[in-house]
Amino acid sequence: MKDATSNPGQDPRRSGLVVALHGFEDSGDSWEPFIDRTGLRVVAPDLPWSTTVGREFVAFGPPEESVKDVLDGSLADLTMVLAHSFGAGALLLALDEGIVSLPPDLPLVLVCPLYLPPGASDDAGLKEAFRESLRSALAQRVMQSSPRLLGDQVTVDAMVSFVLKRIGAAGFDALYDGYLRTADVDLEVIENPVLIVVGGCDPTFPVSRARLLQERLPRSLLLVGAELGHFPHLARPGLMARAAELWAVRNRTTIGV
Repeated sequence: MKDATSNPGQDPRRSGLVVALHGFEDSGDSWEPFIDRTGLRVVAPDLPWSTTVGREFVAFGPPEESVKDVLDGSLADLTMVLAHSFGAGALLLALDEGIVSLPPDLPLVLVCPLYLPPGASDDAGLKEAFRESLRSALAQRVMQSSPRLLGDQVTVDAMVSFVLKRIGAAGFDALYDGYLRTADVDLEVIENPVLIVVGGCDPTFPVSRARLLQERLPRSLLLVGAELGHFPHLARPGLMARAAELWAVRNRTTIGV
C-alpha cells in the first residue's frame, strides 16, 4: 500500500483524507508519482486485484465489496476519492448498489474508468475488442514504467504476453465481468460531483464514451488530455495533482482550501 499520510510535501492545513483506488493488475504504488506532486493527504491501498497478491492470479469477490471495505474505514476523514480504470468501475458499482454511502458533496475523480454504456454489451465481438484494448493498455503501462523500451516493440510485446499469461483466463474473465456489469449502473443516483479524466489515446475508454458517461452523471466535468493514454496519473502526475486539487477547491471540501 502506498500511504502518503505523512507526505513531506503535505500542507499541514489539509487534514482531510483522499483515498486512491488503483486499476486491475496494478497496485497502490501506481499513485506514487501523483502523491509526490500533491500536498493532499493520500492513502492508496493495495486492492485484491493488485499485482502484489502473488505471482499467479488470485480470484477475488465482487470488486464493489472491496471498495466498500476501504471506504468504510475512511469515512470519518474522507474528503475525496480518486479511482483509476477497474477501480473506478468498482466505485461506480458500489455507489449504484448503495453499499457505499458518501456525502453527496464529496468530490470524486474517475481516471479512465472501465465503463461500458448501456446496450453496448450486446455488440458482437465486444469481448475480443476488449481483449485487444487490454493488450494495448498493458503496452502503454510497460512503456510508462520503462521509457527506454519506447520503440522496442519486441520486448514490449513479450512483457505484455507475460502479464496476460499471469492473469490467465480466470483473471481476464473477472476483469471482463466487472466491465460488463458497469453497463447496468444507474448513474443518475450518483449525486457526487465527478471529475472524469481521460486520455485521447486510451485504447480502453475512448473520448466518445467518456462524453456519454459525462452526459449521464448529473454533476460532472470532463477533462481530456489529447496526447495521454490509459495512465494519465503516471504520464502527467503533476497535471493530475493540480486537477484533483482544483476539483477539491471548486467543490469546497475541507482539506484546507
